[in-house]
Amino acid sequence: MGSPQYQISPYYPLQITEGVEMYETINQGRPIDAIKFNLKNILLTTPGEKLSDPEFGVGLRHALFELETSDAIVNLKQRIISQIKKYANYFSKLNVLVEISGQYSNAMTVRLEFEYGIKLLNDSLEVTVTK
Repeated sequence: MGSPQYQISPYYPLQITEGVEMYETINQGRPIDAIKFNLKNILLTTPGEKLSDPEFGVGLRHALFELETSDAIVNLKQRIISQIKKYANYFSKLNVLVEISGQYSNAMTVRLEFEYGIKLLNDSLEVTVTK
């Protein structure tokens, strides 16, 4: 008999199955799902939106409307790295790539490449925001 499997986080978006009283959760055997959820939360939450910690978040949607030469865009990569180090400091390697596409900056893609865990597993996450 193996050790019990604990649920570490709900899946997002919440998935409720008819006839079942609980929502689907992420099992401790699949921590990458919870890690990616936490990273998306950091990238998409606007500072001030989380009442318990007004400094939490990068606010990618607000950066989308800035000029490429503005301080908000120039410092975006560093802000992403500092937020991840503060709120999700479990990576042995982290690479952040920011791409603003379109002549009028109508889309922004952030790609996070990371290494985590005892076995140093590699994975990545790509988040795109548009107008």
